[in-house]
Parts: sequence; C-alpha cells; structure tokens
Amino acid sequence: LPNGEWSPDINEFKLLVPNALDEVMSIRNIDKLDELVRNGAKMVVPASVGRYCPEAKGQEFVLLRKLGIDPPKGTYNLRGINVKAKVVKKNRIFKKGRKFAFYTTEKQKVESQGEEVATTSKFWKWPYRWIPISNYFGYFSENKSTNGQVIARFSNGAVAMSLHKAGRGEVLVLWGTPDYKPE
Repeated sequence: LPNGEWSPDINEFKLLVPNALDEVMSIRNIDKLDELVRNGAKMVVPASVGRYCPEAKGQEFVLLRKLGIDPPKGTYNLRGINVKAKVVKKNRIFKKGRKFAFYTTEKQKVESQGEEVATTSKFWKWPYRWIPISNYFGYFSENKSTNGQVIARFSNGAVAMSLHKAGRGEVLVLWGTPDYKPE
C-alpha cells in the first residue's frame, strides 16, 4: 500500500496482497485493508503482516484482530530447512494433498552460504539477497487452531493456511512465510 495518497480507484481492488514482510503497518493502512475486505475484496496475507502498529502501542496482530481473525498461539519458529505444509481439506484454491514450502531464517542462512548463491552470477538471481539475516522468515509451529476454515497443516498438525470471512470478503491467512522459490 502506498505511504502517500490513495489511488482514486483503490476501492475497486478485488485482490489484496500486502508485502509479506510488512510487520509494521499504520492504522490508516490497516483500516483501509479492513474496509476493502469487508466490502468484498479478497486478501492473501501472512499472519505476521500488520503484527505491529505505531498507533496501537503494546498490541500485537493488529491487522488480524481488525479483520476478526484470532491471532496465532505460540512462538514464531525461525528454524527448519525443509518446512512444508499439506492441504488437508477440499477447497476452491488448492488441490487436496498438495504440499507447499515455507521459508525460515535457518534456510536463509544455509542458502546464503551455499554454492548456488555464493557464485556472483547466481547471487543476483537469489530473491533474498537484499535482506540481512533476520527474524522475518518463519512460521507459527505451535498454532493448532484458528477461527477460520483450516485448509493446510504443517506436519506437526499446526495450522499452515486458513480461510476467513470478513464482511463480504475473504482472507487467506498463511501462518508463516511462503517460500517463493522457484520463482
């Protein structure tokens, strides 16, 4: 979402995909996302997006709460090299049984030191080259339930993906950072 003035036709947006690393969001952006979804837009969002808000001091998961989605329980796990989730319920988005990967800080550390990224020519193609090793990448490995429809779970049974209604719209929540590779 822009930091300046809103586009005149932003209210016509039907699919919202906020920046997956945008943990801190202004109340203005949180309110606008909530308004758009409640008016019928669909949104795909990792649970950590909008976790903090400068105007909501001391509160966490401000965006999720605004949308009526229960925040995750447990810690944000940064470990794991091959974290995958499996679609467990028939839905109109993903085929049941499909597996997809999540990205962790531990995987980022391993990749950044690997041969594929170490060579100069391939380094520039690695999507995370501009991000220092940080706590951005992970998943909520202890969150076993949610107040939406569970679509996918991690191997330990924790919720990996869920679908939530908010007004006339829907929110697909990823309970971790999806792995965007291969692009």
